[in-house]
Amino acid sequence: MAMTKILSKSKIGNKLFVKFDTKLQFNPGNTIDVIIDNDRRTFSIASAPWENFTMIATNIRNSPFKQKLLMLKEGDEVKIEGPYQDEFVIKDSPKHVFVTKDIGITPVRSMALYLLKNSQNVTIYYQPDEDGVILFKEDLGNIMKIEQISNKIFKENQDAMFYISGEPEFTKIATKIAVDNGIKAGKIVVEPFSGY
Repeated sequence: MAMTKILSKSKIGNKLFVKFDTKLQFNPGNTIDVIIDNDRRTFSIASAPWENFTMIATNIRNSPFKQKLLMLKEGDEVKIEGPYQDEFVIKDSPKHVFVTKDIGITPVRSMALYLLKNSQNVTIYYQPDEDGVILFKEDLGNIMKIEQISNKIFKENQDAMFYISGEPEFTKIATKIAVDNGIKAGKIVVEPFSGY
């Protein structure tokens, strides 16, 4: 467990972005736990491995934890633990397609920037939340397609590895569409954001 300071905080709509002054060794797709007053939550790491900060992004909810996070100021300290690795990691493939909605794009920023730096073929299909906010557009705009999830995405990318992330209901629907369009289970990696 390490203490870290908040470098910066910013808000767009109901989305909160927090940068911590800790630079972690991690693999794109990893998570950290943020601990405030012995209350902990898991967040995907949005920063790329070479950036000299650790960034998270979250939807602001009325939960006590999110409200505490919102009240913190630059320079305040919190504890972080990790990184932790789950199933949501980059796999070998000639083509990588991310299918994501809303805050589900958080780990995708890290993964896609890493793949781009390594000259990989990357496309992101992004469905904004009802508020219409397009997260990380300035970093990912060249490879991001803003559209609803459809059969077309999977039909046109049969040779790709698919990474599906977002709220559980979204990941369930997107995974079903993928399978219905002939994508094999071994070509799908899923990250349901169950905290929402």
